[in-house]
Amino acid sequence: MSDFKQSPPFNASENVVDLREYVVELWRAKHVVFGIALLVLTVVGLYTFTARPIYQSDVLIQIDPAQADSESTRELSSISAGDSPVEAEMQLFRSRSVVGAAVDELNLAIVAEPTYLPVAGRAIAKMSLPVQELSAAWEYLKPYAWGKEKITVDRLEVPDYLTGQAMSLVAMGNDSYEIHDDLGNKLAEGRVGELLSQDLGDEDSLEILVSELRAHRGAQFSVTRSYRWHAVNKLRNALHVSQQGEETGIIRLALEGPDPELLQRILTTITSAYLQHNVARRAQEAEKTLEVLNKHLPALRKNLTEAENRLNDYRSSVGSVNVTLEAEALLERATSLETQLSELKIRRDDIENKFTPEHPLFSEINQQIRSLENERASLNAEMRKLPDEQEKSIRLERDVTVANELYLLLLNRAQEMRVMRAGTVTNARVIDPADLPIEPTKPKPSLMLSLGAILGTTLGIFGVVLRNGFRQGIDDPEVVEKNLSLPVYASILHSTSQAKLEKSRKFKGRERLLAILDRDSPTVEALRSLRTNVYFAAQHVEHPIVAITGPAPNIGKSFVASNLAVVLADSGKRTLLIDADMRKGHLHDAFAIQRGYGLSGVLRGQVLPGDAIHQTRQQGLDFLPCGDMPRNPSELLLHERFAALLERLRQHYDMIIVDSPPTLAVTDAVVIARHSDVNLMVLRAGQHPMGEIRAAMRGFQQSDLSIDGFIVNDVSATNSYYVRYYHQYAS
Repeated sequence: MSDFKQSPPFNASENVVDLREYVVELWRAKHVVFGIALLVLTVVGLYTFTARPIYQSDVLIQIDPAQADSESTRELSSISAGDSPVEAEMQLFRSRSVVGAAVDELNLAIVAEPTYLPVAGRAIAKMSLPVQELSAAWEYLKPYAWGKEKITVDRLEVPDYLTGQAMSLVAMGNDSYEIHDDLGNKLAEGRVGELLSQDLGDEDSLEILVSELRAHRGAQFSVTRSYRWHAVNKLRNALHVSQQGEETGIIRLALEGPDPELLQRILTTITSAYLQHNVARRAQEAEKTLEVLNKHLPALRKNLTEAENRLNDYRSSVGSVNVTLEAEALLERATSLETQLSELKIRRDDIENKFTPEHPLFSEINQQIRSLENERASLNAEMRKLPDEQEKSIRLERDVTVANELYLLLLNRAQEMRVMRAGTVTNARVIDPADLPIEPTKPKPSLMLSLGAILGTTLGIFGVVLRNGFRQGIDDPEVVEKNLSLPVYASILHSTSQAKLEKSRKFKGRERLLAILDRDSPTVEALRSLRTNVYFAAQHVEHPIVAITGPAPNIGKSFVASNLAVVLADSGKRTLLIDADMRKGHLHDAFAIQRGYGLSGVLRGQVLPGDAIHQTRQQGLDFLPCGDMPRNPSELLLHERFAALLERLRQHYDMIIVDSPPTLAVTDAVVIARHSDVNLMVLRAGQHPMGEIRAAMRGFQQSDLSIDGFIVNDVSATNSYYVRYYHQYAS
């Protein structure tokens, strides 16, 4: 029905990503991004400043691999698959024997702490708010701690059925307290500094020694005796053991927790227990080695004496023997072989006291012994080629030298083992002992707030993108044109002034038309652009009738119709605005005119058209209200009086604007469209899915009618190039 030139078809090659559009979209949703970022930052800030501070303490210990515990330990390290003495010591630090010593000495199996208000109790206690007086007056708050409470339990022994169960200790004032089980049953009562021993029946008893208790009357503490293995495993999991650098032999022990003094005591105790264990282990191994040495020393002394006697007797009988250089070389080699063989056999006896025969160390030593024996057999064959006097002399000298060296070697080693057995030698030393941490390691306010700001902004941007991804409403006029192959006559910008007009009581009973009250706004300028496009669309018709409808209510359809009529009249066109929504029409409020008989009265023959039409403040603009609400508006519009009325009015006005009811709600808009020259559909930006728009158009198509174009209303100014250029030009 229109000669309006449609926009060119969509070209996929022009669909280039414009980063500015993404920036504009984010700027439009800046309040959402800022709100989410502020929310996340607030949560992170509350956590940072109310969470329990975590401290860290550490110890540096150096292990000297050169001071191995024993020859067997060195030999074992040399053949183990990649294991080093330092790695073995690292495992010892986390062993149950070392960690368990700290648990026992510091009573870590006993857990006693104040009871805090749920959710925010610890945060309130950290801030030391003055709520203790309030708790005294309010019975509900009495059991909770508020920051100054403290308890120390030096001893706690409970029956098996209470082990691992949290009991309640209630301060009763005057250094007295009561013990209750988890069901609230009173078990015992005692005093601070006195050992409480309570018979619980069935040969069960409760023993507790509270050395310190600072709390208001009625305050409760949670007291638990954990299983020892549970406390040991908990500490083992919390203890971090690592080697500083590669093959440095320096081990770092680190521990984190909320109590800095306890951290220092735990690490100091673990270090002391390890050193004692290290000395004791070395002393025990030295004792076993010394037993082996003491068993061999008498025999070695006897062998040395006998070898010396045989050599002296031989020299007395034959005198001096000239030994060649070759014989001396053989003597030196034989002496070295015999010494090594004897050492390996003694070491094998030492290992036999510590390991089973299946241990890989046995096969290693036996292989070395067989290799040396084969070499000795070859050497003996060479010695037999010498003259008899030289051969015998060499053998006797070899026996003396070997027996002497071996005897002295074992004497020295026995002395070393005696020192180790005395418990005065260790291969570990403390480089840096555990210090009392002053500053908490976490949470770090600056880092947490920075991460919170980054995380909040990221979540805000992600939320906007996700919202846009799930939002079905279309707010881009180009998408409408691309999918429906119909032009968008105008994009009407969102007007804050119009929103104020609708809410303001100041204009109650007065005209509330934006095109009259704010003629220079970008929104009104967009309406003038719509006026121009309507001129071209209806240029083939004299005195055209333009029907304006929409898919659904509350989309600004009446706003567009009324203000379009104003700008048409402002251009010198004699214009009539008809409120054809005889169900919920309200245009008369915008003109501050009574509803009266209006259109419904004219169609029912109750009033003449001239008596129902009102003049407005806008020169050249008349208005026909909807009138009272009839029971059959569709039937009135289908009556021939409606068509006759439009034809009669067409003769008196240059242009008629008809505000039609929503298309999907009722059929009135389709009936009105039959008598219109131009049919426009108003869409509200971001509100209508494409399916809804197609359904609204389908109602016209089924009646062999069509929509000439669209008007996109309530477009955000930040999403419009027009408003930016308008302001630049206006300035």
